[in-house]
Amino acid sequence: MEIYFSGLKRVMGEIIRARRTDYMIQGVGLKVLYYNIKRENTRTYG
Repeated sequence: MEIYFSGLKRVMGEIIRARRTDYMIQGVGLKVLYYNIKRENTRTYG
């Protein structure tokens, strides 16, 4: 689990620019969604 969050922070950054709580949650959710899509597209099969 730590490896996942480390990669997420490295690729997407740690900063959340939203001020409203609901927008913060939405922003983090979108980052996680995009990171998962990016990981799936760059996974190597061997």
